Amino acid sequence: MWFSILKKPILSEKEIPKGSDTRYSLAGNMASQMKNSAGIVWESEDEEARGYAFEYGDEWLITVFEVLDRGKGKGQPYLQEFVKDMKASKNYPVWAVTVIDESKPFWKKMVDSNIIYGYTQHHFPEDDELNYT
Repeated sequence: MWFSILKKPILSEKEIPKGSDTRYSLAGNMASQMKNSAGIVWESEDEEARGYAFEYGDEWLITVFEVLDRGKGKGQPYLQEFVKDMKASKNYPVWAVTVIDESKPFWKKMVDSNIIYGYTQHHFPEDDELNYT
């Protein structure tokens, strides 16, 4: 699903094979999403990280977060930048939602570091046993 939390390389539109995994549809067309989104479509200044979040009540829910250079320790600083931008708009707690199994250690570390409030594998925090500090 396009809203799965990703921590995978970003693919440009020309690198996405026809019929490939639809999770890349948001990342491949950020300009279009910015025009049509009710949430925040975010991209780092160096264009090496991207994300999407939306307001849900008085919380931010991150549904997409990806980093171009995976495994180089860049995820945390980029996430901090993303969260800072969200909180500049509205200072709400931030959740990562629809977290995939392989990214749980990253999100747990982000909770333990007080960068985000919590994470869940479902689309909304109340749908799951919550994981937060």
